[in-house]
Amino acid sequence: MRCAGSVLNTVLLGSIWPCDCVPGHGSPVVFIAFACSNAACSLAIPFLASAIALSHPLKFILTPLSRLLNLAFMTESSDYRKAYEAAKQELIDLLSQQERVEKRLVVVRQSIQTLAELCEGEGIDVDPSDEADALIDKSSLAEEIRTILQSQYPGWLRPSMVKQHLGRLGHDLSEYKNPQATIHMVLKRLVESGDVQETTTPDDGKKIYRKPPLVWTRSMQAHAKLEMRAYAKLERGTARQTPRKE
Repeated sequence: MRCAGSVLNTVLLGSIWPCDCVPGHGSPVVFIAFACSNAACSLAIPFLASAIALSHPLKFILTPLSRLLNLAFMTESSDYRKAYEAAKQELIDLLSQQERVEKRLVVVRQSIQTLAELCEGEGIDVDPSDEADALIDKSSLAEEIRTILQSQYPGWLRPSMVKQHLGRLGHDLSEYKNPQATIHMVLKRLVESGDVQETTTPDDGKKIYRKPPLVWTRSMQAHAKLEMRAYAKLERGTARQTPRKE
């Protein structure tokens, strides 16, 4: 270590001062040169240790010294990992907040529509909600159905119930020739895309639907699996109890 520092000091001083004009040991220039050489040697230690370890015939064996040096210089990588984990958790929190806001939006929109109808029935003049009308105009039927299903999670909805919720949001379904068939077709596409879950009721075997949240924790996934198994078990039990038609 001292030999390498001495060589580096000689090189530094020789490159800065002529041979016959090198300052004395007490000079500030010599002090600065020694400090720079020591810092350079300290930074070079990990790389020299790694190079020596890798040049050994048994490359897979690392000496305790090289391991300690590697751990000492891993603080920056550890900081990156902490920052990544913090950002990932923040994204989960933001998506959870977004889910709660979207659920609340459905409730408020339905309240606005219901109150507007009540005011109209009582002869009370109110200004229409431009924001509610804009959401209806800019959202497709599939987007609205997806929003309704997600707002009712973890509950399940029948297609007829989805139709009722659409009406409460202010959708005019009279533009469709067969609104119920259109809702069935949209639900089928959402199930095929994996965006919506589908199962059948144990009592009458009719299809029901729901949309899980975007962020699924492990506990939520386990609960959903158990719930789906319970529905399937009830459905099989009902099928066994149903008498066969002769």
